[in-house]
Amino acid sequence: RSTRVRSSAASDVYKRQYLLRAMRNIIYDYYAAQKDIVSIDDMEFLIPDDDEVFKTFFSKNDEELQKYQTLLQTINSLPNQQKQILYLFYIKGLTHKEISEVLDINPQSSMNSLAKSIRKLRIQFGQISEK
Repeated sequence: RSTRVRSSAASDVYKRQYLLRAMRNIIYDYYAAQKDIVSIDDMEFLIPDDDEVFKTFFSKNDEELQKYQTLLQTINSLPNQQKQILYLFYIKGLTHKEISEVLDINPQSSMNSLAKSIRKLRIQFGQISEK
């Protein structure tokens, strides 16, 4: 009897997950039909690299200007998904679970991708060696 109760409970969990996902898709479809929604895959997370903008922010310190330009170039060289994860995690404050739902990836993939991005930035700035 306890096996039947456990399988029934597991079945209920799967049904609930299915219904929640279906409801989310219906709501998304509804709002997509109501207004223009831009897919996160279509968005670009580029920071302007205009020299005049740089000079405005770093007019007195050439070393900081150089670091900012290096940071910008490194971020722009990342694959689009890594840039999206950096943006969603650090700028929007989403958790890896939330990022995984937005990008339709595994939460562990979000963590791994963020770690790769941070590693590349640290290598670029000489904080760690490339191994």
